[in-house]
Amino acid sequence: MSLNEVIEPTRERIRRGDIQGTRVDQKTDRRQFYAMGTWEKLLKEDSIKPEHYRAAAKLYRHNLGAMGVDVRNDDDAGGDTVVEYSRTYHAQKMAEALGVLTRKESWAIVGLLNDAFGQRGALEYIGRVQTGWSCRHRCKGFGQSLVQTALERIADRWGLPLPEH
Repeated sequence: MSLNEVIEPTRERIRRGDIQGTRVDQKTDRRQFYAMGTWEKLLKEDSIKPEHYRAAAKLYRHNLGAMGVDVRNDDDAGGDTVVEYSRTYHAQKMAEALGVLTRKESWAIVGLLNDAFGQRGALEYIGRVQTGWSCRHRCKGFGQSLVQTALERIADRWGLPLPEH
């Protein structure tokens, strides 16, 4: 077994969809993989539209910033830039976004942001908990509708483009 086989993701994980595509590094001739997050997976399986994804990505960035993670772009990180109140700013943006949502929508979005539902079947889980239904397709449909509506409210609040219906 080579070093590359030991370090690379397992076949099962690639098959499951947690890992996307490979690129070969020109200098080291090693393959590179891209780990997909919750929002990327939902976009890939067409559960959300690109407009929803933009709102979710911005919300995710503010969520990380509110937790104290430095979310500045590499261009902004250079020099002696003092970002004294960035955590407060991101927390205010999170409060602003969650403030336009209903209680059910807020619960679903916060759960997805923090990976509380697991990667697989998150929309189905949301639908099952909110409705008590047992049909997987109906639960997933309800969860998908709830998440899409929440992301549209957030996008509208922040002035981002909304998907066409």
